[in-house]
Amino acid sequence: MTSNPRTAANPGQMGAQTTTGRCIVQRASTRNLQGPQAAVAYIEAHLSEPLTLDVIAQASHYSKYHLHRRFVESLGITASAYIWRRRLTEAARQLALTDRRIVDIAIEFGFGSQQAFTRAFKIGYKQPPCRFRRGSALYPLQLPALLADEFASQPPADRTTRLRFASPDDVPSWMELVGQTAAAVTTLMFNTVMVQLIGENGVAAVTVIIYAQFMVSTIFIGFSMGCAPVIAFNFGACNRTTLRRVFRSCLLCVGAASVAASLLSLAGAPAVACLFAPEGHEVNQLASDGLRLFSASFLFAGTNLFASAAFTALSNGAPSALISFLRTFGLVPAALLVLPGMLGVTGVWVAVPIAEAITFVVSAGLLWGMRKRYGYS
Repeated sequence: MTSNPRTAANPGQMGAQTTTGRCIVQRASTRNLQGPQAAVAYIEAHLSEPLTLDVIAQASHYSKYHLHRRFVESLGITASAYIWRRRLTEAARQLALTDRRIVDIAIEFGFGSQQAFTRAFKIGYKQPPCRFRRGSALYPLQLPALLADEFASQPPADRTTRLRFASPDDVPSWMELVGQTAAAVTTLMFNTVMVQLIGENGVAAVTVIIYAQFMVSTIFIGFSMGCAPVIAFNFGACNRTTLRRVFRSCLLCVGAASVAASLLSLAGAPAVACLFAPEGHEVNQLASDGLRLFSASFLFAGTNLFASAAFTALSNGAPSALISFLRTFGLVPAALLVLPGMLGVTGVWVAVPIAEAITFVVSAGLLWGMRKRYGYS
């Protein structure tokens, strides 16, 4: 990394560690690194010149097919992708640290025109070059790759003192961990409360409800994750018209699916319960009654999951983390501690719907409050 105060780390780069100005890649064995090492050295020395796989392969004394395979095995990306990311990184450095004209920077790094450079820069840095120059933090899309045996050949002091590990501030999507950990904690709490209230049949009924919740949530999660790259791309490209259309369509789809899921769960609760326990069994009755009450949570869960994914796509981790926290760790445990004492078993079934409803209010407020900032409404 550079020592410039505007420079920040960009974590998660091909599963590698970062050093000062270098990206350490440790995927391939040493005997497979000679071709990629030579290719990287040639690319770095001729970054502002026309580069093709044929030219790089000839300079590395490998066939282009063999080099392509070894390059991907060693670095995790193709040579063309590496060149594209390195050129954007060096162009961003020029934008941040010099007053050179954007068109001159574009031509130097092989983009042909300012328009072509702007399109590429929006894809890589999620904003146009002119806005980036006005004050965005400089971070690398791709550091020069330092392959494993090159790193090992350095003096130990250089290897240890130059390492910088990612911090929570560098990772805007750490909140995805919240949902996974919370699932285990809330399941444990559900089971503990139901054992105290009813016994093992209560645990079995809770398991049926959790299965139903998982099936419905998976649909919403899959939809939200599929929409997130589209939202991120159009936001980065400043395509506000398309972004508004995508956002509106997503919210309409999520809303319709939420109502449908809730109504189907309400009407189909007895049928779902019969899949796990025979009619007349206590587990069947508990699960059927519980799912009818629990189905209200599906009215709100879709919007909450979509809002969390959307804010992650917009590179704003705080609202996404807040939504994930509230609908899991924040509200469900508290509801399970309070409501069963007041309402008995009914309190267990309505704990999640209440948590989702409160989170829905927060999600709607965040989506509304940030609509002008991100231009999706």
